[in-house]
Amino acid sequence: MAVESVVDQEALAHECRAFTAYLTGLAPTAYVLEKYRLGHGRIPYLTQEPPQWVDRLLLRAAIQGSLLLRCADAYARILRPTGMLRQKLVLALAVLENSPPTHLRLNSAREGSAAVLALGVLGRGLGFSFALLMGVLMFGPLHLVSALFADQRRGTVTHG
Repeated sequence: MAVESVVDQEALAHECRAFTAYLTGLAPTAYVLEKYRLGHGRIPYLTQEPPQWVDRLLLRAAIQGSLLLRCADAYARILRPTGMLRQKLVLALAVLENSPPTHLRLNSAREGSAAVLALGVLGRGLGFSFALLMGVLMFGPLHLVSALFADQRRGTVTHG
């Protein structure tokens, strides 16, 4: 096995561990790690134009820890919904939804009174809003600068 593929395998395993903890609060099983690796070979961004600089930045930030991952995910959900990070998270979620023991955690309905459920939805909405705000503050200026430099390299001028 080539050194590059070993590095890629380690990077994919690291991503999978970070995404699994973020999505379920659990560590991935060997099955999840293997299916993530196999699924990654068919992920759409690999056959499209190379990822933008901001996509690579979001991924690097995401694998640093759960707080950065939450902010990067919220930012990508709104401003890069088909970017590399979202594609990788969707792959991880698909694997986890179909893997014991995580499928029960992801596919079970919450129970409780209407008030408790409404407070839970409100709390999640506020949490997402805060993560999005933090993501915009962290990644927005860098995304804007990288887009401006990309336009300059292509010889285009954007007018606002």
